Amino acid sequence: MNPMTWKALAALWRLTLGAALATGAIYLCGWVCRELIAYKVVSPVHDQKVFIRFLQAHFPESGTYTIPDSSDDDETIEELFETGPVATLHVLSPADIFLKKKWSLIRIGQTFLVALLIGWILRKSRSAIESYRPRVIFIVLIGLAAALYNDMADPIWVYHPWQWGIAKGFSHVASWTIAGLILAFDWFIGLETGSAESHKQVSN
Repeated sequence: MNPMTWKALAALWRLTLGAALATGAIYLCGWVCRELIAYKVVSPVHDQKVFIRFLQAHFPESGTYTIPDSSDDDETIEELFETGPVATLHVLSPADIFLKKKWSLIRIGQTFLVALLIGWILRKSRSAIESYRPRVIFIVLIGLAAALYNDMADPIWVYHPWQWGIAKGFSHVASWTIAGLILAFDWFIGLETGSAESHKQVSN
């Protein structure tokens, strides 16, 4: 195996290790955000058994349901807006809950894949962003843009409360920030020790 292949494998290993560390940190951040923020804006259903029987009778299949429906005419929608409440309801039937029960490791895999992609973005952009702090800021800005586009779209485009969108957005920006703080180090994104880039100071 030639030296270039070894260097490529070593760079991939460092990137994978960085993504694994970022995954653990993101998981910890997610737990803190859920306990301190997300769960605080979720209201409990007081009589779950009655509500579940209602869902079984009226929403037997998995899906996303909105009130008002997009097919309703303007008059009906305006009337529902005046009388309220309006809602977006996500339903999982028992046949689809297996993802929650049997494939919990897929959450770790999904988080790891995102962290790996963040590391890959930093690796591909390292020639243009040569020092640590601008890389972190770059990733934070991407996370902020993603949160504004995705999480804040829920209360704007569909019938979600603002508190939920803000809680999700904060959690996601925090996760991107933590990933950036870890993966922006030269060692993780494949810069060779002793190269001109690797001597850039973090303070830059």
